[in-house]
Amino acid sequence: MEQILALLEPLLLAYSGKLGKVMQILVFIGSFRVFLKPVVCLARTYVDFSPSKKDNEVLDKVMESKWYKAVSYLLDWFSSLKLPQK
Repeated sequence: MEQILALLEPLLLAYSGKLGKVMQILVFIGSFRVFLKPVVCLARTYVDFSPSKKDNEVLDKVMESKWYKAVSYLLDWFSSLKLPQK
């Protein structure tokens, strides 16, 4: 457990802002890249391979909505994260 904490210590310091605001922002952007894009891709893959077509319609409706496009644009702008478009 101590080895894991030793590995996570620099990351936790960066999140807390003790290494500076620029490092905190870079770590936050990196976290978006690591966690959000795979989640969206997994959701799309799950929906595509599920037997129901209703979930495809729901996800397509969400991805075509103005709020999804706005959030996608903001994430792309601020964190260089490319969320899949329809």
